[in-house]
Amino acid sequence: MKRIFRSDIYSSWKNGAIVIALIAAALFFCRPAASFAFQSPEDYLLRGDKLYESKDYLGAAEYYERVLKMIMDAKPTEDALIGHIQIRIGRCYLQVSNFNEALIHFSEALKRGKSARAAEPDKAKIIIFTSYNSMLDIYDRIGLERQMLEVNDEFIDFLKEYRKDPLPEEQIPKSDVDNILAYCYAQKGENLDEALSLIDEALKDDPKNFAKIDTKGWVLYKMGKNKKALKLLKKAFKMCEKSNEKCEVIERHVKEAEKAASGG
Repeated sequence: MKRIFRSDIYSSWKNGAIVIALIAAALFFCRPAASFAFQSPEDYLLRGDKLYESKDYLGAAEYYERVLKMIMDAKPTEDALIGHIQIRIGRCYLQVSNFNEALIHFSEALKRGKSARAAEPDKAKIIIFTSYNSMLDIYDRIGLERQMLEVNDEFIDFLKEYRKDPLPEEQIPKSDVDNILAYCYAQKGENLDEALSLIDEALKDDPKNFAKIDTKGWVLYKMGKNKKALKLLKKAFKMCEKSNEKCEVIERHVKEAEKAASGG
């Protein structure tokens, strides 16, 4: 799991074959025959995936944006597919810390996901989940509290509804849903007993996940249990550093807990 996401649901979307099939179905009757030979949307998507895997994130974004343009020109109402491509582009810009550009694409993905609810409810759930999750983490990382809390409230409403009719475990693991809802409650400082129960349940399935350990520490901090919180937060930060992920949010949590524990 990448630290910038409390849940890396993108991995369930990363199967290029699935997306290629969606693109082919969407564009089959809308493109000239010559495009089947080379530089088709499928070609661009595969090339983008290879560049992303090689950590050429801006190069990948360029190819994903070409795919997006082709789809928008041919099938502008393909909300689920467009939302998915927007998430791919957003992830590229997030990797290079271009937060403004990333937010533009995640926000557009969220709109598309909401629009796809009636026609493709399962795909819409993944898009909405991933978009809210990504936006929340960006606002958390850069310290925009007002925007973070606005997204946080919307995300809580979505998660409560989602839990009534969840997707299969292999698409969005329950432990990830519990973790994120617990973190959202902690961010608001509300429903903390429920948050603690949620994150304890999540950690049973994933006890070595540093983001989930951070969530429990953050819940305990919000409950005023500063020494217990600090111990967990320091553990999460150490694990995060060893993983070579971005750890600024956990580091901030540690500093706040240290200040509270010392009576500062």
